[in-house]
Amino acid sequence: MKAALCQIRPKLGDLDANFKTHHDWIDRATEASADLVLFPELSLTGYFLRDLTQEVALELNDPRLEQLIARSADGGPSLVIGFVERASDHRTYNSALFAEDGKVLSVHRKVHLPDYGIFEEGRYFAAGESFDLIQSKHGNFGVMICEDAWHL
Repeated sequence: MKAALCQIRPKLGDLDANFKTHHDWIDRATEASADLVLFPELSLTGYFLRDLTQEVALELNDPRLEQLIARSADGGPSLVIGFVERASDHRTYNSALFAEDGKVLSVHRKVHLPDYGIFEEGRYFAAGESFDLIQSKHGNFGVMICEDAWHL
């Protein structure tokens, strides 16, 4: 399996620019024959959103997000994408989706939200509750987002 790690610099709160960046990097990774393309935490929005959080939150059926997910279909690479998720209960989560074969296999909601120093995630995000095992064509995976890894 060949993985492409896309260390990008998202434009804070600029969804259009960040979606374009994702498509460009998926193109590059596909040209390099990557099987799995991984983007960082909150890659579609940037990190220190604060009062922009609600404005940039996406539901899973957002057409722009569906276009990205579709990039994993028809032999495209599997994708891990960080975004602000607006859930059906209207709460917002710091999430990462795992897409494969044009479908979302899993959405991980960050469980451990830092609220120390410059971090105030608990003020803007609801905490996730669990970690899922993702059964992919490449093997089994789990997704963690930043602070989650500090609590293993």
